[in-house]
Amino acid sequence: MLAPEKNPIIHGQNGISQKAEGEGYASHYYSIPRLKTDGKIFLQNKEIPVQGTSWMDHEFGSTQLRNIRWDGIVSLQLEKGWS
Repeated sequence: MLAPEKNPIIHGQNGISQKAEGEGYASHYYSIPRLKTDGKIFLQNKEIPVQGTSWMDHEFGSTQLRNIRWDGIVSLQLEKGWS
């Protein structure tokens, strides 16, 4: 379960993130940087309850962008500093 604790952040000008020169080389992009998170994970057939804070990015568009590359890093920090 995810519940926003802050308003979304809209990236770019009026929610449009320009990626290259020319019409059609842009996307819509927003983030929700603080989501209250409650759930469970399964590890070695054992159900473990989890809770904390998550971050969500959402970027989408309707055309193919040129020469664009996204690098993403997913991170999980657990109690006692485990990652």
